[in-house]
Amino acid sequence: MTIRRLFALLCAVVTLSSVASAIEAPTELTIAYVGTDVVLRWQPVAGATEYNVYKETDEITDVSLLFPAAMLAAPTTSWNDGALTIQHYYVVTAVVPSGDASGVINDTTGLAYEGVLVWVSEQGSPNVTGMDYTDANGFYEILDLPVGTYDLCLYKENRPVHMTTISISDGNNTAYNYTWPVFSRTHIAAGILAPGVHNWTNGNVYEMDGIVRVGPGATLNIEEGTTVNGSSVIVSGTGFPVLTYLNVMASTTGDGTDNGVLNISGSKYKPVVFTSGRLPADGPQRNSDWGGLIIDGDASTNRGRLATGEGGTGPYGNVSTANDGQSSGTMRYFRDDYAGFNFTASNQLNGICMQGVGSGTVLEYWQSYQGEDDGIEFFGGTCNASYGIITDTGDDGFDYTSGWRGHADHVWVTQRRDVSDRCIEADNHTTEPGESDEYDAQPRSNSRLANFTCVGGKGAVPQTTGSILANPRAGTQFNWFNMLMTLGRGTALDMDNSPTHLAAVGGASRLDYSLFWDNGGASTEVIDPSTGTGIGDGHFTVEDGEWNLAPTCSAPAAFPVNSTHIAAPTNWAQDISGYRGCGFTGSNATTVIANPMLIDPANAGGAYDARPQAGSPALNSASVAPAGVLSGYGLPYSSYIGAFSGPNDDWHIGWSRKASG
Repeated sequence: MTIRRLFALLCAVVTLSSVASAIEAPTELTIAYVGTDVVLRWQPVAGATEYNVYKETDEITDVSLLFPAAMLAAPTTSWNDGALTIQHYYVVTAVVPSGDASGVINDTTGLAYEGVLVWVSEQGSPNVTGMDYTDANGFYEILDLPVGTYDLCLYKENRPVHMTTISISDGNNTAYNYTWPVFSRTHIAAGILAPGVHNWTNGNVYEMDGIVRVGPGATLNIEEGTTVNGSSVIVSGTGFPVLTYLNVMASTTGDGTDNGVLNISGSKYKPVVFTSGRLPADGPQRNSDWGGLIIDGDASTNRGRLATGEGGTGPYGNVSTANDGQSSGTMRYFRDDYAGFNFTASNQLNGICMQGVGSGTVLEYWQSYQGEDDGIEFFGGTCNASYGIITDTGDDGFDYTSGWRGHADHVWVTQRRDVSDRCIEADNHTTEPGESDEYDAQPRSNSRLANFTCVGGKGAVPQTTGSILANPRAGTQFNWFNMLMTLGRGTALDMDNSPTHLAAVGGASRLDYSLFWDNGGASTEVIDPSTGTGIGDGHFTVEDGEWNLAPTCSAPAAFPVNSTHIAAPTNWAQDISGYRGCGFTGSNATTVIANPMLIDPANAGGAYDARPQAGSPALNSASVAPAGVLSGYGLPYSSYIGAFSGPNDDWHIGWSRKASG
């Protein structure tokens, strides 16, 4: 049985948690007068059967030797202490019936298996979790789990292999043992998968011996819990494995009739994992160990149909929009670890690369982890994406170019590596070798984004400088809502190139209903004297060189910057419509400069947790984009800013992995 505590001083509100376990402490303990009586109130604790209230005239540090002043059966969450004349200290504890889980994991050779992750999550209460790694004897133990029914999952090297259900009863230990199957690697030869259906199942670990392509007319189905590795063969003198990647090919002629299809059927606790094939004897897994996932389609781009894509992929794309609704498959619950490769400065493989991919493709619950280049990049097309995580890339997080016209929502980007660059890099037309700056190329990129949480590298060690969080440029249009941007090393938003502003005529681009906090350095030019030291005003910039008529703001039609709706922040003393080139218009009420109160965005506590705590301004539904606004851009409504609905949101739990710290 576990007791959780919350300390409070009379007439004060304090929220302090105590011992660490799966159970939440009582929160929001308040003390108020009702008439002449003192009344305590607190939030309920999941699974609690009783609350004990302790009352002393001296500060309480240990309740083990004290007798409670009141013992209240749940669901009671208040207590009237009557009229008081002197100061008292109070402690409220929740009594939660609980038990333990333990067992031994062996493999089929009879040897104890070390390093298996055992994870439990209570059914119906996904925020109640516990975990342990098996020791050298294969033993694990998870203590103080509230009474209930749990999903128990086993992982080895982030590979989910087994899932079962256990029951926890009060004061008892639930034993669960498992014999771990020994998996051999099934080698997939380099080449093109022939037309027809191919199934990769979770009873195997697949190792690609080279570049594997899902050819025209072929469909590759990957079962939940399957692991796909790059090559384990280290190229002599390089320290890196043989280059491998998985490439889904476009149709043979570009007519969209026989394109390759990839179906990734992961689930919350059994994701499909694409990862390095490096063996332990060759050192730890690292970025560039394999090339990543590249999907080629027949949707339109503003560069037409290209014979060659990134890293020798392709062909992809189209001049015609006839195939903009094409499907390259349904891809859910998967991770892409240690991918990407830099051939040259202008030819790189990203973690996930979507080239001319149509809107019929489903991309949900995906993570790009510790990649060499961008986390994900869209080259034209109309593909959409939801519920994504991009963790510590070698360049940008979310990137697009070449006329991408999709939408994305609920994306969490963490850029804490010293080499990580932008959270969002947004282009209409990227100049390639031998091409001119065709920033007005058609169809024009027009991204529709909502509910992003962008955590930059401010304060990271080693620290790079100047990196910005979001950079719309090169003629793109952009319509972004409910964006949470914090800890940018440089500015949060940097809007570049005159064609980007020209493309915004009539309000065609918009950044609104968003929250910014702690971006840029303290030395950033100050336009609001009320900004605290160390917070900086580095939230918004447009380059001075783009606006030769500033600060008069008398721009003719050639510079219609005031048609760009970038809402000014709430409560700033100055009208900043004239700041750095008149780049900002809109209502002060729709953009917030405030601490989002994220749990642990910069890994100070080892959690890398970007969920907002209770009371965060990001959870104020009055600050979010209205449903009517979002529906006009094909975006879903959310009652919060950022990727998470609060401290108990769990869409990322089970299938993803956190930053390495």
